[in-house]
Amino acid sequence: MRFSRAILTFLVMSLLLGEGACLTQAQSASPSVRIDSIYTNQFPVNRLELDVISASGTLVRGLNEKNFSLSENGVLQPFALTPRRSGSLGIVLIIDSSESMGGWGNAWKIERAKSASAQIIAQLHPGDGATLLEFDEKIRTLVPFTTELHTLLAGLAHVNAGGGTALFDGVLYAIHRASQLKTDQRAIVLISDGYDRNSSAWPEEVLERARKNSVPIFALSFNDVPANGFLQSLVTLTNGTFEVLSSDSSDLQVNAVFAHLANSYEISFTTQNPTRDSSTRSVELNFHSGPFQSKTAVTYLALSMNESKMNSASTSAQTVLELGSAKASPGQILRLPLRVHGVPAPGISAFDLTIDFDPTVLRVAAIERGDSPSSELTAIEVNNVVGRAHVNGRLQSLNDVAEGVLAYVNAEVVGAPSRQSDLLFSQVSLTDSSGQSLSVFAVKGVITVSGSRRGDVNGDGKVDLADAFRIASYAAGFIHALALDLDAADVNQDGVVDFADAWAIILGRADELL
Repeated sequence: MRFSRAILTFLVMSLLLGEGACLTQAQSASPSVRIDSIYTNQFPVNRLELDVISASGTLVRGLNEKNFSLSENGVLQPFALTPRRSGSLGIVLIIDSSESMGGWGNAWKIERAKSASAQIIAQLHPGDGATLLEFDEKIRTLVPFTTELHTLLAGLAHVNAGGGTALFDGVLYAIHRASQLKTDQRAIVLISDGYDRNSSAWPEEVLERARKNSVPIFALSFNDVPANGFLQSLVTLTNGTFEVLSSDSSDLQVNAVFAHLANSYEISFTTQNPTRDSSTRSVELNFHSGPFQSKTAVTYLALSMNESKMNSASTSAQTVLELGSAKASPGQILRLPLRVHGVPAPGISAFDLTIDFDPTVLRVAAIERGDSPSSELTAIEVNNVVGRAHVNGRLQSLNDVAEGVLAYVNAEVVGAPSRQSDLLFSQVSLTDSSGQSLSVFAVKGVITVSGSRRGDVNGDGKVDLADAFRIASYAAGFIHALALDLDAADVNQDGVVDFADAWAIILGRADELL
């Protein structure tokens, strides 16, 4: 019975894999690459956000640096590619808890499965979630779908090895549960040693359901056992990945799992001309995968150190747009004015502004309307991951007025001392009451970080155990106050430097207090 079943499984897998390969080739025909944004706020390091779109209109996943080449002004440039994932992700995490995963000297397998699961859960983004299942001869839900990572991690403590193995039934149930998820993306992570002894489902039934459901399955297995052929077929049909786990807890690269789910990408490169000479530079990006190729291009302006020109219209009276500069310490909240000067009649009626900044130095918390009571902000978008803020609005009271504040940018300083961030206008549009665009001369702002980061008593830019040791040494009377920065040493801001400040760092609470 088992022999004939294995032959039938082999034939069905061969047919399904052949059909899957045809579908994959058809879906990837004539892809196009699209650059969504270029960020120059960390010049001379520039970043591109991009998508690759298949002929069917879907975003292409699983690409790497070998699929791209990049040139600036016709010269090839080295670059680094980082996969990005947009939207929420729902994972069905299913763990084989049968006897073969823990008995006969294999206790390391179930512990390895738990540690791998914990690594995967820890990589989930805000808004992502998972459900935790286990199976031996039966299937059990340990944690229903939740976005609370601590609940999922606590559920791993209830995974214990023992009983038979219903691998095919478990995978079939995981596919069903994945189909019910309401997240933007769905995936199944299966951890098993690949054996089946108790399923009522046939493997070809599972493979066919997996192919139709189109949810990527990531299989983590143990050793190179013959039954892994089923798992390898499963991931091939669903465009997932297969990885063999060992007893070494450091060998799992969970980033590879999430990188395979990426539906957009970021490319960073360092320009070979690091001078801000206000020149226009062209970046060409080429995509290639097998016989398919596509390319696109984008230009950017290597802005001078203190100014940028927006709009090409020439007028006798040019409007000046200025973003406030400041010197501030870490944790300080700034209120930066977006000020306009030299407004010609008939004045400004609408504005559309985009500001780039270094997200490792500054975090934009909010954008408020300007001084005019009749002004209105119609749209605000802030992305503190990439460092971009966009705002547009309308106003009436600036007509025939020479200057005013269009809006205020409220931002928190998050960078270490001596860090600096330019605030660059990457897009500016000012419109007068007749609907005509004004010529604008935009002046950037500069934020310089001063002072000491709380907890960084040795001034190395980090808050770590070395700082905690120095604070404890001072509190115990072993070192003088001149040996550390007392302002930075008062981590909990209670006015005294003592062992509580050292413990705040040791317990990992320093960042919460910044």
